[in-house]
Amino acid sequence: METVAVAPRGAAGLRSRYAAARVVAPDSAADPEGFAQTLAATVAELRPRVIYPGREEAIDAMVWSPQHEELARLLPYGRLEPLEVLRDKRGLPDLASRHGIDSCRTLAEGPAGAMLAEVGDRPCAVKSARPGGALEFTTLVESADELRALLRDLPPDEQVVIQEHCSGELVGLALVVDREGTLVARFQQAASRTWPLEAGASASAVSVAPDDSLVERGRRLLADAGYVGLAHMQFLRADDRCVLIDINPRFYGSMPLALAAGINLPAAWHGVVTGQPWPVVDDYRLGLRFRWLEGNLLAAGRGDGLRALVDGGFGRRAGAVWSADDPLASAAWSAGVLKERLGRRLSRSRRGGGGVPAASKR
Repeated sequence: METVAVAPRGAAGLRSRYAAARVVAPDSAADPEGFAQTLAATVAELRPRVIYPGREEAIDAMVWSPQHEELARLLPYGRLEPLEVLRDKRGLPDLASRHGIDSCRTLAEGPAGAMLAEVGDRPCAVKSARPGGALEFTTLVESADELRALLRDLPPDEQVVIQEHCSGELVGLALVVDREGTLVARFQQAASRTWPLEAGASASAVSVAPDDSLVERGRRLLADAGYVGLAHMQFLRADDRCVLIDINPRFYGSMPLALAAGINLPAAWHGVVTGQPWPVVDDYRLGLRFRWLEGNLLAAGRGDGLRALVDGGFGRRAGAVWSADDPLASAAWSAGVLKERLGRRLSRSRRGGGGVPAASKR
């Protein structure tokens, strides 16, 4: 199987030794139409069998572009309706409850301009109702004043979901299901640190034994929605309660941990899409650690100190991008991160300072 990398200039994937071809495209978030046009031209020339998105914005660009029919039919989901069901956060609590899965209670949903009076003065989490909205991340607020300030900065018609503030250990459950709703692959991890610290993505995580009950309930949820392929389900676990907070129907940032542990999620997904049998692997290596270098460095600078740099010791681990057998991609990613961080710092200094809001996993 040959892979074609389509990404903005400077992206790590364009430097990967595993890419058989490389195409520079506009950023799918900044210029979705330009991205779709470049992708359509690439499809016409190279005739790929399937397109796997790495970002939510790429999914939107493919689904809503004038090239909708040509591009969307190459997405690895079978049908688009189940994909949209999982991506719309407004319907997830009802879908989860049908299969015995808890979720954070929704306090209000609707246009940002009308939400404050519905919630009152309490800690809560604010999300755009759909990926690609004005809120790129879930944002935590502690009071009515903070909520008012956040909502004021959003377009009045931005559809948002405001939920109770749930807390606990971040647990990731990756499942691949086929067209009959049968489980093809599963992998579970638990985060020891997130970035941002308050509520974010996994900066450090460890592979853990799958919770068979949670796996089965997650499989039933995906089958009920009619979804086919890979879904990364995120939970907050406190005591014996796991609360669903998000489902990502795409490749996700800490997926290298599953690969290093022995679960090849991309290959399992591709097997489902192409109809090629893929052997179910029940066992994988437990206790293998994942580190997102940038997240840990930021955590170290924002109060977690040395613990963020030495978390889990110095044994074998998986990284978000760094790979000894693909050094150019790793170097390109690092250069891009450094350029972005320096650009942000310079921009803030020109404006006279400014903070970074607390945010959570996309």
